Amino acid sequence: MAWRALLTVVVIFIGAGYFAALVNVLAQNELVDGQPGLSAADLILKYAGKQVPVVAGKAPPSRMLEMIRTAMREYFDSDDDFRVLERWLTAGASREAFTSGPEPTPHDVVLTTCLRCHAADSRKEIGRKSPFGPDQFTVDYEWVSKFTLAPPPGATSVWRPPRDWRDLALTTHAHMLSVPVFVVLLGALFLCSGWPQGESRAAAVWRTVLACAPLVLFLADVACWWLARLPGVGWVFALTIGATGVLFGVAFGLQWIVVIGALWSMQSSKTNGGK
Repeated sequence: MAWRALLTVVVIFIGAGYFAALVNVLAQNELVDGQPGLSAADLILKYAGKQVPVVAGKAPPSRMLEMIRTAMREYFDSDDDFRVLERWLTAGASREAFTSGPEPTPHDVVLTTCLRCHAADSRKEIGRKSPFGPDQFTVDYEWVSKFTLAPPPGATSVWRPPRDWRDLALTTHAHMLSVPVFVVLLGALFLCSGWPQGESRAAAVWRTVLACAPLVLFLADVACWWLARLPGVGWVFALTIGATGVLFGVAFGLQWIVVIGALWSMQSSKTNGGK
């Protein structure tokens, strides 16, 4: 009884952690294309990159706009500062509007908020990778414009590059060392359940396939993160990321349900057998 209770708590923790990961994926990726809700366009823009059409008076969905709405939102000193920068980005991120208008201007917000980390001399990785100026006192519009996708005069489209390879390498490293731990643990418990039942070769094959499916799908998902960067065909692998993610969730969820059911059906059988 004690072992079953302990394993049940562990499995519940794994399930809750996976659910939290799903929420995080949605929160961090749904605004890549500037529209709420995770879509195929989000995956293509983030992992493969894409030529985005230029619409007058409206900025293409830039990396900077995506980040201030998600991971960087917490670093703004006030909602007013956030709205100033968001309005500038959504209106086209023009050079003229960068330093004009009522205070604080977009320039002021970048100077007081973003340059804490995004200055080249900030001694922070983000400052070397995505600098907005040479130091913490000077904002260079030319540097900032690399992340706003402000189109040059007369352009009909602008290239939205995929996520930086350094960031992708860090994410790959973290996932490859952490995800297999709980995937293998749940897979081992799934094998102990004996489901699907039976001693036939077919049952054994299905048991093996279902046990290995989450890990294989996870590896395929990570591989597609990198293959999506291939020119011409990258969008195919970007869409495959969505497919492997869904299939992983189905296989992982099935294992989770089977393990929970097996833990307590076995306990129930023992209890009934002893009466």
